[in-house]
Amino acid sequence: MKCPSCQAEINEGKKFCPKCGANLAEYAEKAAAKKAEAERIAAEKAEAKRVAAEKAAAEKAEAKRAAAEKAAAEKAEAARIAAEKAEAKRIAEEKAAAEKAEAKRIAAEKAAAEKTEAERIAARKAEEQRIAAEKAAAEKAIAEKAAAEDALQKGKDFYDIKDYDSAIDKLSRFIAYDRQNAEAFRRRGESYRVKGQYDKALGDFTAAIGLEPKSAFAYERRGDCHRIAGQYDKAVHDINIALNIDPESVFAKEALEATKTGASKAAAEKALAEKVEGEVQKARDRYNKNDYDGMIEPCDEAIKLNAGQAAAFRWRGEAHRMKGRHDLAIDDCTEALRLDPTAGAYATRGASYLDQGRYDLGINDLDKALSLGAKYAFAYEQRGEAHRMQGRYDMAIGDAGKAIEIAPTAFAYNTRGESYRMKGQYDMAIADLSKAIGLDPQNAFAYRARGDSLRMKGQFDKAIKDLDRAIGMDPKDAFAYERRGDSHRAKGLYDEAVNDFDKALDLDPQRAFAYTGRGDSHRARKQYDRAIEDLSKAVGLEPKYAFAYRCRGEAYKDRGQYGEAVSDYAKAIQLGSTYAKVYEARAECQSLNGQHDEAIAYHAQVIEKHPLIWEAYLGRAKAYRLKGDKDSAMRDLTEALKLDESQQAIKEELELAQAMGKGAAA
Repeated sequence: MKCPSCQAEINEGKKFCPKCGANLAEYAEKAAAKKAEAERIAAEKAEAKRVAAEKAAAEKAEAKRAAAEKAAAEKAEAARIAAEKAEAKRIAEEKAAAEKAEAKRIAAEKAAAEKTEAERIAARKAEEQRIAAEKAAAEKAIAEKAAAEDALQKGKDFYDIKDYDSAIDKLSRFIAYDRQNAEAFRRRGESYRVKGQYDKALGDFTAAIGLEPKSAFAYERRGDCHRIAGQYDKAVHDINIALNIDPESVFAKEALEATKTGASKAAAEKALAEKVEGEVQKARDRYNKNDYDGMIEPCDEAIKLNAGQAAAFRWRGEAHRMKGRHDLAIDDCTEALRLDPTAGAYATRGASYLDQGRYDLGINDLDKALSLGAKYAFAYEQRGEAHRMQGRYDMAIGDAGKAIEIAPTAFAYNTRGESYRMKGQYDMAIADLSKAIGLDPQNAFAYRARGDSLRMKGQFDKAIKDLDRAIGMDPKDAFAYERRGDSHRAKGLYDEAVNDFDKALDLDPQRAFAYTGRGDSHRARKQYDRAIEDLSKAVGLEPKYAFAYRCRGEAYKDRGQYGEAVSDYAKAIQLGSTYAKVYEARAECQSLNGQHDEAIAYHAQVIEKHPLIWEAYLGRAKAYRLKGDKDSAMRDLTEALKLDESQQAIKEELELAQAMGKGAAA
C-alpha cells in the first residue's frame, strides 16, 4: 500500500508511515467517513432523481391522457359538425333535385304544348299548300293539255303545208304530253322520213303501228324506210301488210317495186363486193407468205372491179413498198387515203417516205397512223426507225419499246438494240439484238450490230463470230467487214485485219473507219508509208476524226518524223481526245525533237489529269534526261517504279539516268 501523505510504499499492518510519520489509522478513518458521506450524498441524489423521474413520468402520462381526451373530444366535435354538414347537404340536394324535376316537368309540358301548336300550324299550312298544289297542278294540266292540243293542231297544219321541221317540233311537244296518239306518231314519222332521218321515222311508224295495227300508211312508210336502209326482207314484209289493208295504195305498190329493184341491185353489189374482198384477201394472204409480186394481180383485179376499193390500193401500195418501188407505193397509198383515211394506209405511205429518206413526211404519216390506231405496232417500229436514222436515239428507243410491248418483232428489237449501241449502252444493245436473233435467226443486221457491241466491250472472239455470221448472210456489208477487221486488229491479227478492211473499202471507198483501221494495221506491220497514206485518206474523209489523227501521229512517231507526229497528236487533242497516252506520246515526240521544255510541260498535263499513269512519269523522266536534268529524271523514275516496278522500260531508262553521273552523254 502507499502512504496517503507522501505516497511512499508501506508494508501492511503499519500504523505510521516510516518515511513521513503520518498516522495511517487516522487517515483510514477519515477516508471511510469521506466514503460514507459520498455514498450518502449519492443515495440522496439517486432518490431525488427517482422521485423526479416518477414525477416526470406521472406528468407525462397525465399530459398524454389529457391530450388523448382533448383529441377525442375534438374528433367527436368534428364528426358532429361533419354529420350536420352532410345532413344539410342532403337536404339541399333533395331540394335542388325536386326543383330541377319540377322545372323539367314544366319545360316538358311547355315544349309539348308548343309542339302540338306547331304541328297544328304545320298541318294547316300543309293543307293550304296541298290545296294550292292541287289547284296549280290542275291549272298546269289544263294549260299543258291546251298547249299540247295547240301543238298537235299546229303540227298538223305545218305537216299539211310541208314545213316538216316545224311539224316535227310541234308534234314532238304533243307526243311528250300524250304518247297514245297514233296520228301524231304517223305524221311525225312521215316528216322524219321526208327529211331523210330514217331511224327516227322507223321508231315513230313502229309506235303508230302499236297504237293502230290496221294503219296501212304506217306499214307502207315503215317498209319504205327499211328499203332505204337496205333491209329488203323487212321492207317487203311491211309493204305487203300495207297492201293487204289497202290494196289500192299507189305508194305501197311503187315502194314494193322499188324494193324489188333495190334488192336485185344490192344482191349484185354484194356479189361484186364479195368478189372484190376475195381479191383483196388473196393479196393479204400472199403478203403473209412474202409473195409481194403475187399481190399485184389480185389488187389490180379488185381495182378493176371497183375503183373505189381503198383496201386494194393500200395493199398494192404495200406490195410496191416491199419491192422497193416507193413512188408507186406512195401513189397507191395516197389514193387509198383519199378514198378512206386508215391507219394502215398512212403507215405504209409513211414507211415508203422513210425508205426514200424523206423522214419528216414519213414521221408525219406515222403520227397520223398512230392517232387512228394507238396500238399499231408497225407504225411505232417504223417511226422508231426513222428517229434512229436521224440520230434521235432516245425517241427511237421509246417508239421501239412501245412496238415491242404490243407485238415483239425482230425489226423493233433491231431498232432499239442499234439505238442502245449508238448511245454506248452495249449490254442493253446486246440483250435486244440477241432477242432479235431469237425471233429471226437469219437477221444479218442484228448479228453485225451485236458483233460491234461485243467489239466495243473487248470481247473480240465473240465479236468476230457474230460478224462472220453477218458477212455469211450479207457478203456486201462493208460495215461488218470493217468491224471484223478492227476486232482482228485489236487481237494483233494484222494480216486478217488488212484483208477485212480491203473488202470493206472495195464495197465502199468512203469509209474513214476502214482506212483508219487498215492504216493502223500497216503501222503495226511497220509499213509506215502505206499507214500514213491510209490515215491521210481517213482524215480527208472525216476531218474531225480524232482517232485517225492519233493513229497517224503514232505512224509518224514510229517513222521518226517527230514534228509531224506532234502536230497530229495536237490535232487529236484539239478534237477532244482524252486518251492519256496521246498527251504522253506528243510530249515524248517533242523530247525526241529537241523540244524538252514543251515535252516536260505536256507530261505535267498528263500527270495532273492521270496521276496513276506510269508511262507519263517515264516520259517526263526521259525528257529531263535528254535535257540533262538527272535529279528530276531520277525523281520521276522513282514515282514510275512505285506505280509499276515490273516494267522493263522504266528499269532501262533508270540505267540511262544513273549513267549520267558517270559522264555518259545524254
